[in-house]
Amino acid sequence: MTAPGLPGRWTARHRTSAQAGNQAEQAICAGGTLSNLDQQLNSEYNLAVKNMTSAANGGTAADVVRFWQEQKGWLRKRDQCCAGAGCLTSQYQSRLKVLRDNKQPE
Repeated sequence: MTAPGLPGRWTARHRTSAQAGNQAEQAICAGGTLSNLDQQLNSEYNLAVKNMTSAANGGTAADVVRFWQEQKGWLRKRDQCCAGAGCLTSQYQSRLKVLRDNKQPE
């Protein structure tokens, strides 16, 4: 099941450095640890959506939309870090924990 119009990725990884829209994305696109965290987050997010929509879990399109909205909220919070590597790393680690624990919006 897929929710129409919802992108599969909500991280900076899909952008090139020239397309980075803010300081946080520029720092991530520069490579290194932040880029690796971004790739991990992209994988975990896509896995969470896949798990959520599996027949065994009974997820609905509405569940995916709520999860997508939560991810958008996280991105806004991440972007408030500007280019601070410590802040960005902390944001990524926290979000990865949520995704890995398979916590979903209520």
